[in-house]
Amino acid sequence: MVALDQDTLDLFARTVRSVFDASDDDRTVALEDVGWRDILATDARAVVPLVFRLHGECRARSAILDDVAVEAMNPGSAKWLDELAPASYVHPQPRSGRAAAHVDDGDLVVDGLAWRETRDGRVVALAQDARGLRLALAPAAAVERTDINGMDPTLGLVRITGRVAAGAFELADVPAPDAVEPSCRRALAYELIGLGSTMLAVAAEYAGARTQFGQPIGTFQAVKHRLADVLVALRGAEVAADESATGDTAFAATAAKCLAGRAFRLAAENCLQVMGAIGFTLEHDLHRFILRGTVLDVLYGSARELRVELGRTLVEGGRVPRPGVL
Repeated sequence: MVALDQDTLDLFARTVRSVFDASDDDRTVALEDVGWRDILATDARAVVPLVFRLHGECRARSAILDDVAVEAMNPGSAKWLDELAPASYVHPQPRSGRAAAHVDDGDLVVDGLAWRETRDGRVVALAQDARGLRLALAPAAAVERTDINGMDPTLGLVRITGRVAAGAFELADVPAPDAVEPSCRRALAYELIGLGSTMLAVAAEYAGARTQFGQPIGTFQAVKHRLADVLVALRGAEVAADESATGDTAFAATAAKCLAGRAFRLAAENCLQVMGAIGFTLEHDLHRFILRGTVLDVLYGSARELRVELGRTLVEGGRVPRPGVL
């Protein structure tokens, strides 16, 4: 894997922002067209923070978390990404405590979430069998897709369920199946940080323009404290997310996702308090960021669930992982 220079990353960041700003539609194909998968395979450590933070800031819609999951299984392989990209990747159900698929009596049982419409008639997922986590490939016609019109229908999530008979699916070993969960948690952490950062910017701008008692409400100490608390929480989450690429990656990615979820929820609460009634209205965009983040927080473990997981890991391991140590 090659480290990209800062000029290349800056140029790509401007390109990605223009892609997100161009439309509210699903931007998966547009990102593929500007070379997202090639750059991901070249330097995932640098490009994931950049793209997913922008994804959150712009409240974009795409299936690029699929690419992160696939790349993590076989890092640095653009060809691998290209081969699996047309399929629909199935992520685990929140709070299920298991992979998105498992082998039962020779059949493949699938129950998970997906974004991407399959373009080659396949669904892929990590499946648990007697040998551990393996990549399962099954025909899309063998499973059922159900739209999830829940808290944020614009996200485009669908539920994938079904039982695929033995012989109708394939199982393949992959180099790093255990890397998928930490990689997805890290990506989602940056997206939650991006959502929180936009909400903070919107609330700060409002606090500078809204007047009360003859002065902007941003001059009031109570308002300053609320926004400052959000900023500190977001910065802390970002430090943890950056650490997850270099230190004890599984533990650090869990901590990053936990802290990012906490920072997002603090941003939602405090920014709504600062903005008052306008923040609750359908005419204002703030609630859309809150709805998006509330859904993303539960994927791959919510802040509350991960706090328990972190505690259990520390107790069982008997040590605190040192920053920067693999």
